Amino acid sequence: MDAMAKWTEDERAREVEEPRGRLPATVSIDQLGKRNISQCAIYDPETGDWHFVDLD
Repeated sequence: MDAMAKWTEDERAREVEEPRGRLPATVSIDQLGKRNISQCAIYDPETGDWHFVDLD
């Protein structure tokens, strides 16, 4: 966290853009056969993966 506090605006922007560029394709609720979705997405910067967690 201390290192992140010293980042420039450009460095912060790059760190935000990388996970956004790795988001998986959008899926419609109709494709899943559900009436609603109750999940959160967590990005793991060490692996570069998104993890989707059910909140139910």
